[in-house]
Amino acid sequence: MRYSTLSSNPNPSTGRDLKDLRDWELRNGGDDKLGTVKDVLIDDGGQARYALVDVGWLLNPHHVLIPLRAVELDDERRALIMDGVTKDELKRLPEYSDQGAVGDSYDREFRESMAASASGRTADAEGTSDMQADAETGREVHVQRVEEELAVGKRRVQAGAVDVHKTVETEHVRQAVPTMHEEVEIERRPVREGTPDKGEVAEDEVRVPLMAEELVVEKRPVVKEEVVVRKRAVEDTKTAEADLRKERIDVERQGRRAGEARSDSDRGQPGAR
Repeated sequence: MRYSTLSSNPNPSTGRDLKDLRDWELRNGGDDKLGTVKDVLIDDGGQARYALVDVGWLLNPHHVLIPLRAVELDDERRALIMDGVTKDELKRLPEYSDQGAVGDSYDREFRESMAASASGRTADAEGTSDMQADAETGREVHVQRVEEELAVGKRRVQAGAVDVHKTVETEHVRQAVPTMHEEVEIERRPVREGTPDKGEVAEDEVRVPLMAEELVVEKRPVVKEEVVVRKRAVEDTKTAEADLRKERIDVERQGRRAGEARSDSDRGQPGAR
């Protein structure tokens, strides 16, 4: 069956009171966080049917479908409550990747998977009784000690950017340039006696051209410098912090037979008296 998602259809034609469960938390009865709701699947009638929940880690997401009929809504804490389930059990559900398609038998398979997980928890509890029985009958008892380790990965994210802008500015420039020009000098000198007189009285005009240099201003672009922008990898160290849990096994003796001497190996043992 095909469903639409709330992200792709934020205003369905029906179901006006549809609650937006995105970013709500999925928790169990012990108030442990199991995952975060990423989207809601809606049927043709505009009713919410499934929650798409990420039950993985930051660097390893794992999306599963949770039928909304299997949870209770806590509006005050913005949480979906699902009793009797752990995060590891939900992570064993198949990864959901097809945004909209849900098989007709999915609800039944989901119930069977949750029932199998509950049976496994019961078997674990019975295993504890078997271990106690082994201790009472003198058989070997194997107790495992578990502790959490920190797994740190890396991913590339954009940490910023460098913008290089080229703008045009106007600068008023003065430049002194030597130039040449011609001037007229007038010299009057007398005519010596005896010089043949060829002149006659008449009006006349002589035009003497004067030359001068003038400035011709031309602007032309000239490359003065260039800016080179390159990236380089810089290695630094960042600290990842987390609170890790680990188990500790203490052995305490509960009594001693009368007259039994305490050996040197008993000294320093927890519970030794």
